[in-house]
Amino acid sequence: MRNVATVNSTESVLHASQIMRKQEKGSLVVLEGGEPVGIITERDLVRRVVANNLDPAQTRVSEVMSKPLLTANPDTSIGEAARIMVDNGIRRLPIVEGDRLIGIVTAVDLARYLSEVTSEVGGRVNWTGTLWDAILRSSARI
Repeated sequence: MRNVATVNSTESVLHASQIMRKQEKGSLVVLEGGEPVGIITERDLVRRVVANNLDPAQTRVSEVMSKPLLTANPDTSIGEAARIMVDNGIRRLPIVEGDRLIGIVTAVDLARYLSEVTSEVGGRVNWTGTLWDAILRSSARI
């Protein structure tokens, strides 16, 4: 499974951006007390920090993260996950089991999965898989 990059909500935006650079990630799931509560993306950094001329060393992740965090569980169907993402205009959907973060599915993961299953079934779309299927297929390439 893909390693999910995280950051504590009390960390600075500067620290968060350094984690993103080091781990080559476009987003970090934000944790409070070990539980996922939000997400910070490159887009958040541009729109909420840079465009507002905020000091990244002084701005806390909690001040600019996207919240509430929308999540799914491993048994969520791929079709439902896609619907959640489209309806809410999000590109990343963290996967949780109870309060534990276990993965993340991106729009690219879903597009890749759809491309593969479409070719496997002769061009027909198959939305019957689960997010776990998409995570496993995606992680095989990482």
